[in-house]
Amino acid sequence: MADRGLVLLLRGGAWGLPTACPACLPVYMYLKLARVAFTPQYATFQPDSDNLPVLEYGDVVGYGSDTGGIIGVLKRERICDLDEGLPDSAKADVNAYTSIVNSWLADALLYELWLKENGATVAEVYLSSLPWPINKAIDWKQRRSVQVHLGINTENASERAAEVRRLFFFWGYIGE
Repeated sequence: MADRGLVLLLRGGAWGLPTACPACLPVYMYLKLARVAFTPQYATFQPDSDNLPVLEYGDVVGYGSDTGGIIGVLKRERICDLDEGLPDSAKADVNAYTSIVNSWLADALLYELWLKENGATVAEVYLSSLPWPINKAIDWKQRRSVQVHLGINTENASERAAEVRRLFFFWGYIGE
């Protein structure tokens, strides 16, 4: 498909990935798989925004927080739909695997990124463009938000972390 001015605003990359953001990477990969030409632009503001990724396409603006996310916007606006032409049984399989990625695997990545990891990737991807002390406040806020999202507190931290990792390893995406 020819470049029709599609811009994807996302968080920066790490680990050799074009983006280390659990919400941005699936959209980036979807556009690549659909062979849609787009321009990635990396957000250096609002690193804690729940709206990223953001899609800009002419008069259309879609947010990661929209119903169905950016992929839903891509389908509704008829920009691309990788499911088009699939039989209903295959669409059901796609929806099931997408649900797994958007729940268990995304939770495991959030845990690894914000709670287990040494902070270098978080600093690079989310906080590098922010001045001190804002970067420290955002870091604390996001870590706390992930703890709440994953149901981790001081009493259950080790067992809850083990459960998040167990689900991740169960699907065979990374090894210990």
